[in-house]
Amino acid sequence: MVSLAQTHGNSFGSFVTAPRTGIILNHGMWRFDPSEGQPYANLGKLGRRPILTGLAELVVHLLDFGLTPMAALVVARFHCQTKEPVWLERRAYGSLYQDFIDRGHQVEWHDQVGSDRQPIVVDQATQTLRAGVAARSDASVQGI
Repeated sequence: MVSLAQTHGNSFGSFVTAPRTGIILNHGMWRFDPSEGQPYANLGKLGRRPILTGLAELVVHLLDFGLTPMAALVVARFHCQTKEPVWLERRAYGSLYQDFIDRGHQVEWHDQVGSDRQPIVVDQATQTLRAGVAARSDASVQGI
């Protein structure tokens, strides 16, 4: 499995360039250790602040709820980082909105929260790859 993350974080990433490529290696993947067990998924998301909650939501939908990559991308999103209000997509269920209110949060409706995500999951039974792409983008999934 190949995993590519282009997130320099601060300034110029790791300050290391891959020989003969001109590619600056990032430091955002320093927590990734492929030697620990079998890979389950490779998750990608475009940047900005909602990247953290967007990927966390994706992991919860894939692991805790057992959704397929495509189904996990359809679920309405929310975002809150350090300050109120919670951003919630308009297509979210009213009960989710009310749950945030009941817990004392301020909620702000948005047409779209965050950018698209691209999950690839390893089916542990068949060792095949299953991918998903958000319906709100013009991207597509291709087999290899």
